[in-house]
Amino acid sequence: MKKFNLSILAAMLVFVFSVMDLSAQTRKSEQTKAWKQFQTAIARSDKTAVAAMIKFPFEASIVGSNLDYKIEMKADFIKNYALIFTKNRREIIVRGKYEPIADEDEFNFEMNDDSRGTHVFRFRKIGGVYYLVGTIGVG
Repeated sequence: MKKFNLSILAAMLVFVFSVMDLSAQTRKSEQTKAWKQFQTAIARSDKTAVAAMIKFPFEASIVGSNLDYKIEMKADFIKNYALIFTKNRREIIVRGKYEPIADEDEFNFEMNDDSRGTHVFRFRKIGGVYYLVGTIGVG
């Protein structure tokens, strides 16, 4: 009987770890998909598509300002798109490589924008979908 219980326990542990690994792989796949969609929208300068990937209110560092701004609505974002996503930033994003994080519902893309220092784009899974929730200038 003891041998049988150990076999069941071992099988349960294999199942649990398989499910955990599948969950981690699913997150990585979802993050990669969200990143690729973001890159494609940026490459096309499709403001509307980028706006659809944002959870408002959206906090953004805007070029030429030492302040971060809270953008409340899609229309305000579209109006400020070129200030948030400068040509240089768009080029870096389009070329950027992102390594997904298996166990996280949030991920960042960090880039060095030579003209303005390091910039971080923060994505978070909300309601099963990854959204861009903010962009922060660092340094």
